[in-house]
Amino acid sequence: MFFQTRTFWITLTLAAVVFTGQQWLGFPLFEGGTNTSKTAHIPGQTVTDFHSPSSTVANHPPIPKNLPAIKEQIGYPPIAKNAGIEGRVILRILVDEKGNYVKHSVVDSFHPMLRIPVELHVPLVTFEPAKRMGKATSGWVSIPFQFDLSGS
Repeated sequence: MFFQTRTFWITLTLAAVVFTGQQWLGFPLFEGGTNTSKTAHIPGQTVTDFHSPSSTVANHPPIPKNLPAIKEQIGYPPIAKNAGIEGRVILRILVDEKGNYVKHSVVDSFHPMLRIPVELHVPLVTFEPAKRMGKATSGWVSIPFQFDLSGS
């Protein structure tokens, strides 16, 4: 029977991987579903879902102002450090037209011991709001938080 074959289970697993948006290496296939950008994501860089229409006026996504200070406040969670847990947490953050945090979603998270401290501190990040055609507007930005024991 087909349901008892290895081919069926491999097909089912591959379908699950595609539908959950994960590659075998752990990188998301899709950044939030609305990003149609053709640029590749480089780990460690801030990624945005901001699409700028062609205009002579500068357009830009929300820009974090105090991110280094917030990353310093988060530090390396001691319980994760003692357990030898390394990994990356990527949050997708909605910023209003005044540059205030509105909400976030988790795009990628290796372990809850890393994700929870990041989620507790992310509302403290302040932003320069996104600009579209010279006017402040709300926008999304994805920010990675890397935890590496060799660099701690």
